Amino acid sequence: MKLQINKDNIQISSITRNKLDVENIYIPVFNTNLVNFNYNDYVYKEETIFDNKFSSISGNLKNFKILVDENNKEITTLRIENDYKEKLKFRHGNKKYINKYTKEEILSHIKNYVDDKFAKNLNCENLFISCIDLDPYEANELFYLKDHTEKILETIDALIDIFNIKEAHILISSKESDVISKTLNMLGTYPKIHLKIVEYFYPLGNDIVLKKFLNKNNSCILKASFLFNLYYALKRKAKVTEKYITITGNLVENPKVINVKIGCLISEALKNNIKIKDNTNYICIANGVMSGNIVDINKLIVTNNLRSIIIEKYEEKKEYECINCGECLNVCPLNLNPKLRKKECIKCGLCSYMCPSNINLLKEEK
Repeated sequence: MKLQINKDNIQISSITRNKLDVENIYIPVFNTNLVNFNYNDYVYKEETIFDNKFSSISGNLKNFKILVDENNKEITTLRIENDYKEKLKFRHGNKKYINKYTKEEILSHIKNYVDDKFAKNLNCENLFISCIDLDPYEANELFYLKDHTEKILETIDALIDIFNIKEAHILISSKESDVISKTLNMLGTYPKIHLKIVEYFYPLGNDIVLKKFLNKNNSCILKASFLFNLYYALKRKAKVTEKYITITGNLVENPKVINVKIGCLISEALKNNIKIKDNTNYICIANGVMSGNIVDINKLIVTNNLRSIIIEKYEEKKEYECINCGECLNVCPLNLNPKLRKKECIKCGLCSYMCPSNINLLKEEK
């Protein structure tokens, strides 16, 4: 079943705003005994501090602090106080032609600077670049393409040459006419890169559902954000220190996609940047209305996994006993029975969304 989600009055601004001058950033620490530092030790932007964790700012190490992640799970973090100088320990030279890398070098860069779970799939015939977000109220992937079209096209072209990929397709929802026009105007010099316009339905942004929809063997699906991060890694041999986050909801006067420092408090990034209509009776949901979690916005930090913040008016919904109507089964994109908690569940949240008894069928899955 393909479900069309009505966005009502929740729209995303066409302007990406930067909010990078945060006072502190916080690095998750899973074992404090493994972290050796002295109070006020200086760290540089992009410097690895411990266990492959790096700083998105330059400044001084301060103290441990308990905060929460996108699942509202308490985590111990190491606080770094921003000196606003953006100092680098090493100056990375820019590589002029990224299509001069070898396969082994590309895979090494993906492992060291981006996300190595995609590396094994690059030996493919067809490459699909998804600009379709995981949640209907998110627009991060779209904005990565919108703001960094040339960089993403250059990276796709390099992957085609290096991995001998037959062709690549950029997937965009048919509703995004301005991004479609901009991308088409730049495709003339890339004969092996095509634009594929699709009719959006939820959860098409999920790679498992998307691959099933495309029905293409020997193919690889990459997100626009991944390609932007890979471009940065190939050019500078470094990790990106910022990311896009969608801020929206029925209590947000000016929904938008903002660029924030990885590790910052989301409340600090939103300050003086987002207007809330009523701050007395609201909830904050991290990572989408369909499968996200209610979080404490004052303690939430930006992790690599945080995609969005939805600020909604709080409405208590009473949960009733299951009436065995079968709606959850009918709406599942993988035709699973959510009540049996199958391992194949992609946690899209459609079962809970459609349940007339208001049962949170994802509760035990998380």
